[in-house]
Amino acid sequence: MVLGRELQESKKEQELFENLEAGYKRLKLDISSSLGKEPKVYGVAGGSGSGKSYLSERHAVLDPRILHIGLDSFFTKPVLRGEEKDYDQPESYQLEKANLFVHALTRKGAAVKPTYNKADNSHGKAEVKLQTGGIIILEGLYALHHNLVAEINLGVFLEADSDLRFVRRVKRDKGFQTVQDVEDKWKFADEAFIKYVSETRKAADILIKNNVGL
Repeated sequence: MVLGRELQESKKEQELFENLEAGYKRLKLDISSSLGKEPKVYGVAGGSGSGKSYLSERHAVLDPRILHIGLDSFFTKPVLRGEEKDYDQPESYQLEKANLFVHALTRKGAAVKPTYNKADNSHGKAEVKLQTGGIIILEGLYALHHNLVAEINLGVFLEADSDLRFVRRVKRDKGFQTVQDVEDKWKFADEAFIKYVSETRKAADILIKNNVGL
């Protein structure tokens, strides 16, 4: 009977998910109605390869007042797991620093954030300005983490099947990683999704199932 109840709850949860286009349109409508008012922060989270950047960038190009901030900018260093490196643990990200950055940006209109180049593993800094009446889309694995949700006005969580997310990651990283490199890191990415990232869907206002093929 317990298993039956779990399956029923799982089915009920899945019914809350919208498809990609429906979720995109709903988010676009909310963003459109928010522009020109007080600064609003949208958090877009989900597992690696779920379509977070794609969804965020689709909105960011619609209006120069929409500021897309990738949480990867706050990446510090991987967690060592024996001789292997895990890039997907929450402690690899400066989440509290990201929270302070968003807070300053919405109150002062400008703030300095770190930068991170995944291709050559380099770090830097950059000043970011938010236009009057603008909004922020904060996107990343842990955009709905409990260290950040205090600054998030509306949360979006994207989910996709693990196999599809892996294929997307291979395509994304093919310029600087081999398929074998991605395979070696994927076990950590999948583990982080199950253990940490999936839990943050509870903070989402919009749930999107993104199983659209490449």
